[in-house]
Amino acid sequence: MAKILIVEDEPIAAWNLQESLESLTHQVVGCVSSGREAIQVTESLQPDIVIMDIRLDGDLDGIQTATIINAHYEVPIIYLTAHSDEVTLERVMKTAPFGYLMKPFRLKELQTSLNITLQRSRLEQRLEASEQQLAVTLNSLGDAVIATDTHQQITFMNPVAERLTGWDTKSAIGKPISAVMRLLDPQTRQDMINPLTQAMSAGQVFRLPQPTVLQTLDGQEYMVSDSAAPIQTAEGDIIGGVLVFTDLTDRQALEAELQRSQARYQLAVQAGQVGVWDWVLDTHEIYLDPILKSMLGYDEEDIPNHLDEWLKHVHPGDRSKVAIALNTYLNGAEHQFVCEHRMLHKDGSIRWVLVRGIAEKDIHDRPWRMMGTYVDIT
Repeated sequence: MAKILIVEDEPIAAWNLQESLESLTHQVVGCVSSGREAIQVTESLQPDIVIMDIRLDGDLDGIQTATIINAHYEVPIIYLTAHSDEVTLERVMKTAPFGYLMKPFRLKELQTSLNITLQRSRLEQRLEASEQQLAVTLNSLGDAVIATDTHQQITFMNPVAERLTGWDTKSAIGKPISAVMRLLDPQTRQDMINPLTQAMSAGQVFRLPQPTVLQTLDGQEYMVSDSAAPIQTAEGDIIGGVLVFTDLTDRQALEAELQRSQARYQLAVQAGQVGVWDWVLDTHEIYLDPILKSMLGYDEEDIPNHLDEWLKHVHPGDRSKVAIALNTYLNGAEHQFVCEHRMLHKDGSIRWVLVRGIAEKDIHDRPWRMMGTYVDIT
């Protein structure tokens, strides 16, 4: 059963229509004769369907009334009229009606039109809800998303895409993606073909092989990675495309700073002749950097990266001393592992070293890894 508003200026025709609708078990929530009344009742009663005559009392005809209702409310409209001239039909079609019945109508025709209207309205409501859910999902993503039609004209942008391109969605809709998303080769600074063009041409996912410069509307630049794909029907027909891109600018800046920091650290280690070690307690695997091994006159490959192999080079008279200091630290009695002891050089001489270390603990507060340094203090 549907709630139906009748908009009809002829009382007898309105009464007959109401009788017909009630015989089909629908509820008539109102019967008005003018466009102004129809708009007011639609707002207050929110009918499921409006059945609209074209000629009405007052300053608005049925088509003008339908245009106003369509602009403010999502209510299906069925025209019921005796007018079928081309001019009238052309005006009617501009309002996207759900049905058009000629007077006098048959009950079966009315029933069929109502059933089709209700079914179409439900489908459109589901589609709108699905589109809203999809839009919410896409708008909440951390990546930028742009969708296009088959001509690569933009149909959707999420907020991240707006920020990275400098375009707002309203201005970008209908624009070619190449106009909104300008990509430059980071080395040559030449314009690049948008990956969506290649993806839609090939009918498959396409990714740029390296980070690319995205130039915004106001000339700012971001480093981005791109992935483009055609939107296809179940039959394989391409009906659009989607481009997803990620802002790598901050990440690349951090990576560059990390590389500079590592280079500075390496220079400092080499200049100070500081050896670095990294020990996994459970497996006894240990990383010994080349500087540390060279302190004892060995090449990189001469000493395997295992704790037992390294301990062979600790002076026999100091091994218990090192073990006691290490256990004291691991048991929590000291905040840092520090020990001075002797090491055996490859040439038979003895080197005094200062070793420092600190443990990394697991979620149970148990040490699982230690890292530290060796300094030759001979």
